[in-house]
Amino acid sequence: MEREVDKHGQGRTDDQRREEIDAEWRRLSAVAVAILNRGGDVILEAELNDDIPRLLWESDLRPARADAADRALTVSQLMVGRFFFVHESRATRDTGGPERSFEFLHATFGDFLAARQIVASLVDLAEERIHQRRRQGVIDPGPLYAATSFVTVAGRPPLWDFCRGLLARLDAGRRAICRELVLELLPEAGYPHPTWTRNDYEPYRTPPAVRHAAFSANLVCFAVLLSDGPVDAVELVGEPVVVNWRRQALLWQSQLEAEDRKRIWQALRVAWRLDADPTRLEVRPEDGTEISVYESLPWPPEVRPATRQPDDPAAVLAPDVSVAADSRIGRSLRRSAFVQTAHDVREYLYDLMPYWQGAGTPHLIPIDGQPFLISEAALFLRLLFSPPDAQPREQRAKQYRMAFAFTTLPRQRDLLIRQFLDEAPGFSDADLQNTVTTIPAEDLLDLIQRNFPTEVNNSLRERLMQIHRTMWDA
Repeated sequence: MEREVDKHGQGRTDDQRREEIDAEWRRLSAVAVAILNRGGDVILEAELNDDIPRLLWESDLRPARADAADRALTVSQLMVGRFFFVHESRATRDTGGPERSFEFLHATFGDFLAARQIVASLVDLAEERIHQRRRQGVIDPGPLYAATSFVTVAGRPPLWDFCRGLLARLDAGRRAICRELVLELLPEAGYPHPTWTRNDYEPYRTPPAVRHAAFSANLVCFAVLLSDGPVDAVELVGEPVVVNWRRQALLWQSQLEAEDRKRIWQALRVAWRLDADPTRLEVRPEDGTEISVYESLPWPPEVRPATRQPDDPAAVLAPDVSVAADSRIGRSLRRSAFVQTAHDVREYLYDLMPYWQGAGTPHLIPIDGQPFLISEAALFLRLLFSPPDAQPREQRAKQYRMAFAFTTLPRQRDLLIRQFLDEAPGFSDADLQNTVTTIPAEDLLDLIQRNFPTEVNNSLRERLMQIHRTMWDA
């Protein structure tokens, strides 16, 4: 960037040179924000010409010492032509004319530049807020709103990492004033503000609710990233916290694009602090730690779960369960905690808590050429709790075969095998053999010896031994 500035003119003072370097960064970062807000990695020339004047102040649109050749160029030509790391391509559309498009040679560099511009806009606005307070003036969040009301900073992992890193590098004073700013803006994020500048910036037509959702989601992300620990959700949405947080989270889930919708609950961990008095809902960056069932599901103010204190009798009867954050159950709990909407199914989820400690994962299996999702938990519980005569023997045997094929946890497998042996005398030789052969020969022999000692004359033992001999010979 410095080389680019020095190439286009000499005789600047150090301050003028530094100002022009900063302006070049803003110009290039504006290109990155324009590409980001349009939802891809490429932007057409006409789109860039339309967006850039709405993302920069007039003084930044052209270099301070533009020559005659520069003044004859379009905004996009001027911006892109000065930076070797922006790639230009041409294509001919149905109109017959060539159409130019631009993209960064490395998409991650575009994410860095967009993060740089977003954080710079946040810091500038926070500092302006300090000055305007002294003068009893009004701040203009328009530039920040323009940069953060179309996509969320959580939507692209590199963008999230860059924003998190840049915010972490701010000194304590700047972090504090930025945090105060976003908490001040949050209650107003859902309302139109016609006096804010850059209101004419709209890279594509979108309902106001979508922009309100993206802007408020970004403000919450900034508040969390600017905090030194978990954030009390009351600071973010006010009281009643459960109702207000749910309303806000459901706005995000209903209005944001699919990737933003998914990434925001994956980027933030929402959990109840049940050991606090009074309990409170907290938000922090996702840290990959195990997730607790009790801390995840919503609780009405008048009800609280048993604590995990050893001397609490209720905790012995209904202990909490924690699961890996990236397990199937963990992801489900994190999503449920994020929206705080599991009131109606909470008690049913508790019924399964002992199983969750060792729950397996769903399996995709082909049936008639089509993939079907088979739940290990459903197979296990159906066989364990349904009566043997609830379905035809042939179908029952097929369910056992699938359960043996997918159940890998020793305790579950042992329970299934014991129950299968209770029902096995009623199976035909073909069903018995087809089911038993899903068990390795060594495990089958151990199963026979543990359940049917040699001194016991049992017809089922003889049938199983014959199947084992056939397997061993094969």
